[in-house]
Amino acid sequence: MAYIDIELSKIGSNYFFVAYSHGTPNSLRCGGEAYIQLNQNTEKLKTSFFYANACLTGSKLGKEIECLAFVGFSEEVKFSKLHYDLFVKCDNAIIKLFFSQDITVIEAYEQALQYYNQQIDKLETFKDTFTKGLLVTAREALVCYGKDKHSLTRQDLMRK
Repeated sequence: MAYIDIELSKIGSNYFFVAYSHGTPNSLRCGGEAYIQLNQNTEKLKTSFFYANACLTGSKLGKEIECLAFVGFSEEVKFSKLHYDLFVKCDNAIIKLFFSQDITVIEAYEQALQYYNQQIDKLETFKDTFTKGLLVTAREALVCYGKDKHSLTRQDLMRK
């Protein structure tokens, strides 16, 4: 965890922290090692909008850390290799929405859920029930927490 601790200490206030990695209820992991661990090095995330594209992090880590806002997955989610691009677009929808509009984190989250719903509806027309089921599971596992999720906008994360 040393490298991430050093890098996080260099960042000022109100920033966007994004993680694409493996997760557990208590940590973000890479190469089998935790680099963000609940009750060990999460204090540096207090002024972040923390987006974790990592399974299970929304079940405990996201609920218990103190940050401006957290978005992540509360359950284990899987994707279809056949429709990998669709899952990437859904996973990244909240980031794209948040940074392309003047909206709050919770508004971006709600719009991202709507985007998931639109993609699920499209799969219904193709009778692709397997991929649809995976996408429904991912949508249901996507969670949003944080004391500032109702007020934090992209402007709050801009460097001054």
